[in-house]
Amino acid sequence: MKHYQAPLSVIVAGPFLVGGTSVNTYGLDLTFHRDWHGRLAIPASQIKGALRSSLSEIGGCSSHPLVDIPKLFGQASGDTGGDYAPKRALLAFSDLVCQQQAAASTRPQHRVTIDTQSGTAAHRKLRTIERPFASGEPVT
Repeated sequence: MKHYQAPLSVIVAGPFLVGGTSVNTYGLDLTFHRDWHGRLAIPASQIKGALRSSLSEIGGCSSHPLVDIPKLFGQASGDTGGDYAPKRALLAFSDLVCQQQAAASTRPQHRVTIDTQSGTAAHRKLRTIERPFASGEPVT
């Protein structure tokens, strides 16, 4: 089987955060996901899901599908007719790991949920999140 690689570069177009599962840094409610080396990363499952969703939306606009989504991305095992074997995907993904360091001067970003009844900040809904890159900043 042939293997192909496609390098990606991302430009942050707005507030962007892939929440991590590690212990948060002091003072932050949510930090960016990191790999085992501590580098910022977007998990492969998120990349795969976003691409699958986008291609499904594009394909839904046409009477002739552009690609075979289940074949490319895999399909869950069926529970009818005794077919319990999953349908493996042709595409494989790996984490998108940031090759550059976030700016040391990056400040946390504050987010708040507004109460629809009062129009003020909802009780206990102020969150402080990590923002490693500014909007519009190229990231590789």
